[in-house]
Amino acid sequence: MAKKILLYLSSLMLCGCSFYKEFEKPEVETQHIFGRNIEPQYLEDSTSMASLSWKDVFTDVYLQRLISHVLSNNADMKIANLNIDKAEAYLKTARLDYLPTASFNPQCQITKTVWDDNSSTSKHFSMPVQANWEIETFGKITNNKRKASIDASLALDYAQATRARLIAATASLYYRLLMLDAQIDRRGHGADGDADDGAARCY
Repeated sequence: MAKKILLYLSSLMLCGCSFYKEFEKPEVETQHIFGRNIEPQYLEDSTSMASLSWKDVFTDVYLQRLISHVLSNNADMKIANLNIDKAEAYLKTARLDYLPTASFNPQCQITKTVWDDNSSTSKHFSMPVQANWEIETFGKITNNKRKASIDASLALDYAQATRARLIAATASLYYRLLMLDAQIDRRGHGADGDADDGAARCY
C-alpha cells in the first residue's frame, strides 16, 4: 500500500501541479462605444504624430544636434538604457531556467611525504560533474519568466517616456530662446529708429 501511495505522489510531482487557472482575456466589443464613426480610407490616409520620428517633427538642423547631444549625455537616459539591459539580461536568465544546469569542478591535490633521506609525491585528481534540472511545479519558472518579461516592458516604456520628455524639454527651451532673441532684435531696431527720428527733429 505504501508503494502505491509513493508511486501516486511521484507521478503527481512529475506532472506538475497548479492551483490557479490561466487568465483568459474576454472578448469586448469596442465598436461604436466612443466618438463617431470614421471611414476606413481616412484612417489609412491619416498620419499619427506617434508614428513619426522626432527628426521628422523638428526639422531645424541645429535643434536636431542639440537633441542628439542631450539624448547621448543625459544621466536619466543613460540610467534608462542600463535598466533595459538589466531587464533583458534577467529575461534571458528566466528563459534559461527551463533548461538543465551542469557544473564541472576539476581538482588536483599533490601530497609530498619526506622521511629520512627519501621522499615521495602523490597526486590525486578529481573531476566531479553535477547536473540539475528543476521540474516545473506550481508554475514557479513560468511566473518568473512572466515577471521578467513585464519588467523588461516597463523598462522600455520608461526609457521611451524619458526620451520623449527630454526631446520636448529641449525643443521648448530652444524655441523660447529663439523667441527671446527675436524680441531683443525687435527692441533694438525700435531703439535705433527712435534715435534716428530724434536726430531728424533736432536737425
